[in-house]
Amino acid sequence: MKRLRLTPEAELDIDEAHLWYHRQAPDRAADFLAAVNACLATIQRHPQAFTLVDATMRRALVRRFPYAVFYEIE
Repeated sequence: MKRLRLTPEAELDIDEAHLWYHRQAPDRAADFLAAVNACLATIQRHPQAFTLVDATMRRALVRRFPYAVFYEIE
């Protein structure tokens, strides 16, 4: 399994999106974090499974939310 490292910017983005969902519909905030964590776990297990968006950058869509995780494999 690949090691996953989030940049500080990615962590901030997730925190801000979580806060936004919490303000809009508190029950959706927990669903959002669970969906992001599931997406990150899938990336760890299958890092090459997602779409290349340029030479080295891949994009994984977070289920049920208009959110994507962009990542590179080191």
